[in-house]
Amino acid sequence: MLADGTEEEIPVPGRCDVPAGELLVIRSVLPQDYKENTIAIRSSLENVRIYIGGELRTVYDTENTRPFGKNSASRYVFCETSGEDAGKEARIELQSFTHKYSGVVNTVYCGDKLDIWAYMFHCYFMVTLIACTMLFAGLVVLIISLVLDIVYKTRFDLEYLGWCMILGAVWMLGESKLRQLFVSNASILSNMCFFVVMICPIPILFYIDSVQQGRYRKVYHVAECTTCVNFVLCTALQVLNIADFIFCPTW
Repeated sequence: MLADGTEEEIPVPGRCDVPAGELLVIRSVLPQDYKENTIAIRSSLENVRIYIGGELRTVYDTENTRPFGKNSASRYVFCETSGEDAGKEARIELQSFTHKYSGVVNTVYCGDKLDIWAYMFHCYFMVTLIACTMLFAGLVVLIISLVLDIVYKTRFDLEYLGWCMILGAVWMLGESKLRQLFVSNASILSNMCFFVVMICPIPILFYIDSVQQGRYRKVYHVAECTTCVNFVLCTALQVLNIADFIFCPTW
């Protein structure tokens, strides 16, 4: 059901044509033999409210906890249920202030909460493990390069590799479907993804400049300054709530 009262059947997962900022309401009736203890759905930059039998059971809205921005960070939202809810209407309200994600309906899961998480681990654990391994390796490489720098009084290109690995790992962790398990505020880690993408050209440019022994240093300095200006401008637009990172004009 749309904000104007229009009702239509939609596939789940799927998407409806909903203007940014308007509510999309999904309604269904739980079967008479329903006995599961959890309903879960993934929010894609959406506020989520789940009602069972007209009773508000779960609210996900980071308006009071996110540092800036208009949308709640993507994460899985869980609603407790029981066999007593059999035959009751389940109502899920979704709201996103970004047109790209407004009207997005992800898969709805019903079952035991541990079983749902076990399925998530089965699907996404390997990617998260790779990200953690990359982060650890990047820190080791960076520490080794800094120690060699102190001992031999020479800067090693290995340092830039370490920075690139760390930035890549942070981006992967920020995009991980399991991120809500290791951070309490998903909004901060979500924003880190954008910060990483904006500053990742800097260590790459330093590395290329080092390999070429400063032959085109002025050109790379211009590119580095441009990257820094873009970072400051995009961050300012986000903090001032003028434009979110996801559709920043300089992105």
